[in-house]
Amino acid sequence: MLHRLTGIPRPSLYRVIDTLCTAGYVRTVSHQTYEVTFLVRSLSDGYRECEWIVEAARPVLHWLQRRVVWPTDLAVFSGGAMQLRDTTRPNSPLTFEPGTVGLRLPILGSALGRAYLAHCDNELCMAILNSLNENEIGQEPLDNAQTGILAMLQGTRDAGYGWSLSDTQPRMAGIAVPIFSGDSASAAIGITFAASAMTQAEAVQRYLEDLRTAAQRISQAFPLQEDSEVPQPRRHRRFAGPCLDRRL
Repeated sequence: MLHRLTGIPRPSLYRVIDTLCTAGYVRTVSHQTYEVTFLVRSLSDGYRECEWIVEAARPVLHWLQRRVVWPTDLAVFSGGAMQLRDTTRPNSPLTFEPGTVGLRLPILGSALGRAYLAHCDNELCMAILNSLNENEIGQEPLDNAQTGILAMLQGTRDAGYGWSLSDTQPRMAGIAVPIFSGDSASAAIGITFAASAMTQAEAVQRYLEDLRTAAQRISQAFPLQEDSEVPQPRRHRRFAGPCLDRRL
């Protein structure tokens, strides 16, 4: 087909494809069938390192979705929220809450956000918390809000996973775990399911081991690099002191 479209002799095309395969821009799918790899994105303006995470996560997300059937999501922190960078929602027969790549989720109100925030380093965690507005933190008095949020994050870290009910559809719930780059989270992977289908304890019992396996596979696939936007603290800091106990 390339020969017909380009008019380039077949031997020349094979040499070009072999060169691209060696460089990592193309890979062989089957006999005389090829596809481009994630490296081609590095040739365009605006390429971001978190695309490495997406490339590593895509087959793992589909593996996880086949095991649990419920839709699976990958999210990274961006601009004060968790942004879906890949999802199997279009492929899952149990998708009740639509969502596409680019969907923004609240960092405190989503399982993905809680899993990420509780496991990122203290400096970034504090900067994110200090950038949140009153709607994101809640209407409680400042001291109560701060104590409650820090306690929730510490509980999330102790458990090793995040849990939440959907803000947009209360019938939906989620469970998520961090994807680590070194000792700090770089992203999060999670499952969304009907809250009426199971309790939090049942979801953990059924899915947590598979979630952790998926996160570990993604972490090991590529040397993840931090690509999160670090928000600048507000002039009057809302949160102060160590965020979480890192001695655990």
